[in-house]
Amino acid sequence: MNIRVLDCTLRDGGYINNWDFGEDCIRQIITRLKDAKLDIIEVGFLDNTRPFSKDSTLYPSTMDVNSMLPHKEMFNGDFVAMVMLGKCPIENIQDAKDSQLDGIRVCFRKQQLQEAVDYSKEILKKGYKLFWQPASLTDYSDSDILTLVEQANRIQPVAVYMVDTYGLMHKNDVIHYFSVFNNNLDKDIAIGFHSHNNLQLSFSNSLALFDLLPNRNLIVDSSVFGMGRGAGNLCTELLTKYLNDNYSQHYNLVPILEIVDDYINPIFKRLPWGYSVAYYVAAINNCHPNYASFLVNKQTVGVKKINDILGLIPEPYKRNYNQDLIEQLYIENLKKDIDDQITIEKIKTEIGDRKVLVVAPGKSILDYQESLLDFVRRENPWVVTVNFKWEMVHSDMLFISNLKRFSHFPTLNQIQVRNIVITSNLADQTDMADYLMVNYSSLTCNNTEEADNAGMMVLRLLQRAGVRNVYVAGYDGFNPNPYENYHSDNLRINMPTEIIESKNQSIANQLKELLKVLNVQFVTPSIYPSLIENENV
Repeated sequence: MNIRVLDCTLRDGGYINNWDFGEDCIRQIITRLKDAKLDIIEVGFLDNTRPFSKDSTLYPSTMDVNSMLPHKEMFNGDFVAMVMLGKCPIENIQDAKDSQLDGIRVCFRKQQLQEAVDYSKEILKKGYKLFWQPASLTDYSDSDILTLVEQANRIQPVAVYMVDTYGLMHKNDVIHYFSVFNNNLDKDIAIGFHSHNNLQLSFSNSLALFDLLPNRNLIVDSSVFGMGRGAGNLCTELLTKYLNDNYSQHYNLVPILEIVDDYINPIFKRLPWGYSVAYYVAAINNCHPNYASFLVNKQTVGVKKINDILGLIPEPYKRNYNQDLIEQLYIENLKKDIDDQITIEKIKTEIGDRKVLVVAPGKSILDYQESLLDFVRRENPWVVTVNFKWEMVHSDMLFISNLKRFSHFPTLNQIQVRNIVITSNLADQTDMADYLMVNYSSLTCNNTEEADNAGMMVLRLLQRAGVRNVYVAGYDGFNPNPYENYHSDNLRINMPTEIIESKNQSIANQLKELLKVLNVQFVTPSIYPSLIENENV
């Protein structure tokens, strides 16, 4: 038996940081994985949908990979890259003799098998070692696997993988799939295993495989510190240590730990990954982890509601992520329409002819606290706070729309606020006798990522109550630095930069439309005016 380890940090880990590692980081990770004597190093994706940058591990062609790799002679293992079928035309792949890559991993879905066969034949003609990555093996029946194996036996890749794309496999699943492969795949073809850690089973499932391999070569994928989307992957440092101790392998652990210390930890602090209850819930609902990520990034619902919403995803869409669908299910699940006209009139009467100040929980209310308090003393505005109670001044209204925040409030009838207004999506959470309620659906914006952003909901509520001029504080915009988002560390969130940018732009687009009927003046700094201005340029 021969067990080899393939490290996929620079490829699978790229889902965390959009593959923007930085040139020095990429080169250092490759060098240290070489020093660690890894068997196979995956250097990224072959993907021509983005222009080449030395800071990225997305390569439009194999020629671009050449500029980032040492010569083959300097490494006893194999350098490989992955192609998602359809993302890199065969013309962008030069002959292996002119490439620093030794092998290419072709990833494809079940319905793409014949296309994968045709593409793979061209890869073999160019002289590369071929690895087959049939995505989401849990979607395959035994009959489907036998069809896959039949084609593999014809074209003879180096390995065919058992790919647990969504982290759904238990030990018995691994044993079963291996048995089907092992009994039908040519003995010269290795079996690969690529897992995800949604159920915290990546390591134990790999150990189960080791006990099954007296006469079969095995390749196991891992990433340094488990870096990977959602719950992450099997950890390279754990796997190599186990193989050294139990199978007399030769890996040098120190360079791997140096990668963690020097390069991966800084990314983890900014963009964490790993096991979470939300990703566990995605796994037990047999669905794509991006659905859980979407709901987690909403920061509005807890795990019970996430589980409820994931359970509504129709079977054909469970493993094929559809953001429009999950947004629709999210809104529909929270919707509870009511007649709120009496509440609107009460708010209108309460405000009268006073100026209105909306206070959101952004960090700027701390940074500009004195000037903000001076504004309150000078103007005596009608103050509404958004999903939090601001202890510095008396609030005339506390607006709550966020189910997750609502569950963390102390007993609401003990909060000294003249009016507590909740949205109708919270109607089942408490006795409504002491609160005013407004219709959730009337304050949301359909077909947008931040459909129920609390700040925008408050502004729409005020506009419905006849307000024409609003002052806003603490509505800063989302910041990639989690310590810069909120006035309290208890509210701190971590999200990928591209999601933060998308959220900010969605809110700016909504605010731009609202400004046609509502005059909004920011009394603390906010990102949104500049985003709107740039949109108008």
